[in-house]
Amino acid sequence: MTNNTFHLILNSRGGAGEKSRNADYTYGLELLLHRMLENTLLIQEIAVERAQKETRPLAERQLLKQYTRPINIAHFHDVKELRSKIAKDMTEIKENPESKGGNPTKRLLIVLQNTDHHLDELFSIFKG
Repeated sequence: MTNNTFHLILNSRGGAGEKSRNADYTYGLELLLHRMLENTLLIQEIAVERAQKETRPLAERQLLKQYTRPINIAHFHDVKELRSKIAKDMTEIKENPESKGGNPTKRLLIVLQNTDHHLDELFSIFKG
């Protein structure tokens, strides 16, 4: 928590079988968005975030650029629609701009706008 913002990281999905990592990525993102909606939490920023030190400027990895900040989840039809827009934007952010396709389950940084919730309340909201 910095400057009354709360930073969430959703780790990427990867691998297969027994070596898979975060196989429930899509469900997890929808659950996070639903809990934000239920608690009227606003998204100040959302971006792709590398696990190692991030060096790319925010403008190159920012998602949902077409929406004014803070993003109010209630303005979307439902969390599945918002999750779909996030995934679509993610596929456009590539290490190699020449590569085809794109990964819709990258490591994600979500920064919530300054909130009146105490840190323990936020942990409780997202823990479930």
